[in-house]
Amino acid sequence: MPEQAVKLGPRLAAVAAHVPDGAFLGDIGTDHALLPIYLVLRGVIPSAIGTDIRGGPLDAGRRNIARRGLSGRIALRQGDGLAPFRGGEADAVTVAGMGGGLMLEILDPRREALAGARTLILQPQGGESGLRRALLARNWRLAAEELTEEKGRIYTVMRWERGAATDQPGTPSAAAADGGCADAAVRRFPEVWAEYGPLLPAAGGPLFRRVLQAERGRMRRAAAALGSATGAAARERLGELRRRAEIWEEMESWLYPSD
Repeated sequence: MPEQAVKLGPRLAAVAAHVPDGAFLGDIGTDHALLPIYLVLRGVIPSAIGTDIRGGPLDAGRRNIARRGLSGRIALRQGDGLAPFRGGEADAVTVAGMGGGLMLEILDPRREALAGARTLILQPQGGESGLRRALLARNWRLAAEELTEEKGRIYTVMRWERGAATDQPGTPSAAAADGGCADAAVRRFPEVWAEYGPLLPAAGGPLFRRVLQAERGRMRRAAAALGSATGAAARERLGELRRRAEIWEEMESWLYPSD
C-alpha cells in the first residue's frame, strides 16, 4: 500500500461508497479524518470539512492530513455537530458511529448549516427506526440503505436525499407503479416495515436475515423471562412479545422461502 493511502474498515467504506462524486463534504465526528482523506485521495470529492467535539483526535487528524499534503483541501474544526459550519459550506453530510437520537439533534432542520445539504449519509448505532420516521417527516427521502459487517457486528448505512418520499414501498405512487406488490407487503408485515424501513426487507440478503433472527431471539428470550409473571401488564407484554416473534418468523419465511 502506498504510504499516502488510507484503508477503511467495512463500516466506513460503506459510508464512503454513498458520498456523491464532486460533493463538498461535511464529516461530523470526523475523529482522525480518515474518511475525508480517503475520499479526497481517490478523487471522489474536491474538499471537505471535518468536525469533532474532541481536540485530541483532531490534532491526530491534522497530522494525517499534513502528511498527505492535503492541508489546503481538508479543514478540521472543533465543535459540536454542525455548529462549526456556516450555511452552504457542505452539500453532503456524513455522520457515523452515533446513536440515531443524537443524529437527529445534530440534523435539526432549524440549523442554518444544514440548509445547503442535499445528501445525508448516516451510519447510526441504534435508533434506526426512529431516525427513519423523523427524517421522512422532515422531507428527506431514503435513497439507499444497506447492511455491512465489521468484527462480527452488523451496521446500517443510509443515504438520504432532500425531497419527500413518494415512490417507496408503502406509498400510493409506489403501489401504482409496481401493481401494488410493495404496498401489499407493507400491509402484510407493517411491524417489520415500521422497524426496518422499506429498503432492507426488499433487498433481503444474508445479513438482513441475521438481523431478523437476532431480533426474534431477543423477543423470545424476553418472553421466556416473563413466562411466570402473573400481573396483567406482564401478561399483556408477554402476549405482545410472542405475537411479534411469530410475525418476525413469518417474515423470514416469506423473504427466504427456499430454505
